Amino acid sequence: MLNLSFVRRAAIAVAISVLSVKAAHASPDLEAVKKSVKTVTKLDVVKIGPSKIAGLYEVQTESQIFYTDAKGEYILLGAQVFATKDNANYTEKRMNELAGYKFADLPLKDAIKIVRGNGKHVLVTFEDPNCGYCKRLTKTLDEMSDSTHYVFLVGMLGEDSTVKAKAIWCSEDPAKTWTDWMLNGKPLPSPAAECETPLTRNGAMAAKYRVHGTPSIFFPNGDRVPGAIPADQLLKHFAKQAQ
Repeated sequence: MLNLSFVRRAAIAVAISVLSVKAAHASPDLEAVKKSVKTVTKLDVVKIGPSKIAGLYEVQTESQIFYTDAKGEYILLGAQVFATKDNANYTEKRMNELAGYKFADLPLKDAIKIVRGNGKHVLVTFEDPNCGYCKRLTKTLDEMSDSTHYVFLVGMLGEDSTVKAKAIWCSEDPAKTWTDWMLNGKPLPSPAAECETPLTRNGAMAAKYRVHGTPSIFFPNGDRVPGAIPADQLLKHFAKQAQ
């Protein structure tokens, strides 16, 4: 069977090599690159600098990383640069670095705290109550036990998500209300009209850390993972925390 992932990666590698040769002896025309990126993506350039690949330049916007030649004549959109020696995703690593965070700086008072078992494995997530993948992650964590899970509620999927998030936060027992809703779809209580929530702050923090979808998982050592990863991958991340 044709491995489409491999083909896509190979195509990107060829494109990169072409741009690298083209730009090998040039210096970046910053204004030309900014104009090209703005024209194609409608996004403003935050920073431009050399990438790991000679002659290819990394272009940073508020939300993405692109690659370009020195004159901005060609732009690689959606490209993922991999290191051949260990298959490491350099682009993903750079995105994590740019959206880096210190665990100690996270305002955990604005999160729902859920302790399972002995609570030895710690993670933080940004989650939307209408997110199906978030429900999958909740189920996985519930089956694994032994975790301390901080949930920053965000309403990324529309107004109904915000309404549900407020109802969960303002309930008598937010941790139980959250798990009952995510695991079993138990009806949510009506929040008190005067109840204050951290939803606006959580949304601003999600934007600051370039969280573009839910769930987004953050670990104490600085690692972060998008999506609902399975138990075996969670365990690998938990093991790293103990090193």
